[in-house]
Amino acid sequence: MGKLSSCLRATIVLCTALWFWGESATLAKSNPQRPARVNSQASEATHNLAKFDANRIACWVSNVGHIVTTDSTGKLGMEWPKGSGKGVDYVSGLWLVGKHGNEIRTACTSYGSDFAPGPILPDGKAADTADPRYRVYKINSDGSGDWHDWPFDLGAPAVMAADGSDSVDASGKKMPMLWGDQTLWWVMNDLDATNSNGYFWSKPMGIEIHATVFGMAAPAPWDDMMFVKWKIINKSNNDYDSCYVTLWDDPDVGDATSDLLGCDTTLNLAYCYNDGSDKVYGDKPPALGFVLLQGPLIPAPSAQGRAFGQWVENHENLNMTAFIGGG
Repeated sequence: MGKLSSCLRATIVLCTALWFWGESATLAKSNPQRPARVNSQASEATHNLAKFDANRIACWVSNVGHIVTTDSTGKLGMEWPKGSGKGVDYVSGLWLVGKHGNEIRTACTSYGSDFAPGPILPDGKAADTADPRYRVYKINSDGSGDWHDWPFDLGAPAVMAADGSDSVDASGKKMPMLWGDQTLWWVMNDLDATNSNGYFWSKPMGIEIHATVFGMAAPAPWDDMMFVKWKIINKSNNDYDSCYVTLWDDPDVGDATSDLLGCDTTLNLAYCYNDGSDKVYGDKPPALGFVLLQGPLIPAPSAQGRAFGQWVENHENLNMTAFIGGG
């Protein structure tokens, strides 16, 4: 829990990983039934999808907030192993909740989304969602992808010099930041009140999100990991107190009717697994884990936190504070 002041930025880094586990003591029954998806108001032309496929994970993301979505396949949001036709995750996205005075406001992605593509402009209005520039950008270590179209002006990350400034190549041009072997990036905002996902019906927060997804084609365990980084920018005139930031997820490890959920607060870890065999994966089903690597900064005397690649004095990164699973 923390405070998000006007124009204050927060960053969160999450790792989604796959493991093979034997035992765990925490059990919570998954509910395989889910509400019908409520589409964002973004048109089909602007609702853009891209696939993370740097390693053994294949996962569809969207420029309206989903880091896992079935909008492309209709049934598989995250496929593992890639090409198998077997899924471990159905839908996932960011939830942000805060208090403005006595009013609770939310910006969330679940089966639908509160977000629309594009930034919040200097005049405080949302960018035109019909602009094709507000899509998901993708670059790869083999030189393929959107290297020449990387939207630095929208906030897409650049390679940084030692002094924290943007580094440039021999011709004086900025260089896109490639984390691992594949990096995906997009920008979105929650200003359109008609984009409510049907759960909270709150007024918009005035939040701009820069989302980065990346991973490595490296030996185990890196080849089964997908990293997600959210930069949260409050572009409203409101201060939001008691803010909660969380990953919302509907995991389906193979057959959804046999999934169990749990968490380990000492590791900032939530997980989904099967206690025994699975109808889809058989006798050795995988487990899906979500690790909070870097939470938002909160004041803490004599401590040191980290944000945007730099250490910040008298602050610390907020760790996992709650977990809710089951249905």
